[in-house]
Amino acid sequence: MQAMIEAAGFDVLKWDDVTSLKEESAGPRPVQTIQKLVMGKALLAKIMHVGQLNDAEKRLIMIQAVFERIEKGEVIEQISKIHG
Repeated sequence: MQAMIEAAGFDVLKWDDVTSLKEESAGPRPVQTIQKLVMGKALLAKIMHVGQLNDAEKRLIMIQAVFERIEKGEVIEQISKIHG
């Protein structure tokens, strides 16, 4: 992912994996949410279950990053480095 962002013309200033900082939702949830109204309870429950499986199986990560746009000439150099 980082290489693709760099190839698109960005220079990485900071790249942190913040997956371990993910917070579980605290407190009660609203009785009616837009997701429940639009998708229905069954589909929302299935989506939430799959999300829990993804978390348990470490399929998803969260990255916090800061980028700087680089000049066009430098983009060509970056792409050349990636693709040899």
